[in-house]
Amino acid sequence: YPEMFLQASAYLQAKEEETGDKYDGGVAILRLSKETEDITSFEIQQIGRQDVSKLIKVFISCLRIYEWKIDLKKQKILKSVK
Repeated sequence: YPEMFLQASAYLQAKEEETGDKYDGGVAILRLSKETEDITSFEIQQIGRQDVSKLIKVFISCLRIYEWKIDLKKQKILKSVK
């Protein structure tokens, strides 16, 4: 799922901000099979550091939209936030 890379990129940035450490690599998503208990049945997808930097901008944009929807809900313009 593409959203996983948004979340993982945000976690990487948060870790760097909290620790002051800089990680040169990108992020990887490990997907395990729900169909079998075989631990050798998995998939790994990776993105590089340049893609992480781009995804941070997308994540922040999504966060701003979410916050805007929360504000609308508080103003009772929207009935629910999804």
